[in-house]
Amino acid sequence: MRKKLIISIVTSIFLLFLIYLLDSNLAKFPHLEDQGAAWYFWKLPKATLLGTITSWGGYLIHQIIVFAYIINRKKYKDSSKYTNRFLLLNLFFVVLHIIQTHLFYDGLAQYVPVWSSQYSVIIMLSISLILLQPRRGFILARWRTIPKTTTAFFSKYHGLYISWALIYTFWFHPTEGDIAILIGFAYMFLLFVHMSMLKTKLHTNIKWITVLETFVVIHGVGIALMNKQEIWPMFLTGFLFMFVFTYMYGLGLNKIIRIIIYILYFSLILYLYYFRGYSKIYEVLFIPVTLYGVSLLLLGMTKVFISFKK
Repeated sequence: MRKKLIISIVTSIFLLFLIYLLDSNLAKFPHLEDQGAAWYFWKLPKATLLGTITSWGGYLIHQIIVFAYIINRKKYKDSSKYTNRFLLLNLFFVVLHIIQTHLFYDGLAQYVPVWSSQYSVIIMLSISLILLQPRRGFILARWRTIPKTTTAFFSKYHGLYISWALIYTFWFHPTEGDIAILIGFAYMFLLFVHMSMLKTKLHTNIKWITVLETFVVIHGVGIALMNKQEIWPMFLTGFLFMFVFTYMYGLGLNKIIRIIIYILYFSLILYLYYFRGYSKIYEVLFIPVTLYGVSLLLLGMTKVFISFKK
């Protein structure tokens, strides 16, 4: 398993380097000027027929095959062969999307709003909070009392949702070589590896999962800085809040290390908002309130669904 993980990470780095090297070839595609926060810059001024067919076709075929792999996973007795095929499957579609971008450019972003991609990832992170609460609590190692029927529901069906969120988000973007977008693809490739390791111990390894959950800090801050958004400290402190108050409790850290992390975290907040203004320090809570809030909403909806099902 370790060997496969190392090979997968090296392959991901190679793909990122390839996307970066090929980026200059995309200069031939025209763009409209940025039109605000809700605007997605990386799409053609006007949709093309081949762009539509190849982006949606690639996405749908990728999605359907992955759904089939997840649903029929118990039929595969050889977990090693299953993992190898799953990794190669995702590798094939990554390469296919790179080719599709350089031929026709447009991803799904031409046809769906940018928030749909963003919130698909937010819901994915919120589901992770629910799935791991028996092992690390919901916040500050507290609240491990979510009914087993509820956690069992998420355990059974989370793979289908998360695979959709990943593949949808992957095909949403053209494979541009801007640094912040590359960080997003790096995150995506690691999540593809995690998804492909469904029948291995790595898939439930809480340290590995914590790395994946925390990687969003780099992605969120990178995008904000690339877009020259002054609000970037919100992404940094907000996503780090999740690590400090929830994620780190799954790592088995001793009390002294946790205290040091708390001191460093609050020192960072005081430092950043000294420049941004302490009147805006409330921004720190935007992301955690969203993630915890979505988790609670999902729990409530699931409870209602299960009760009606009975």
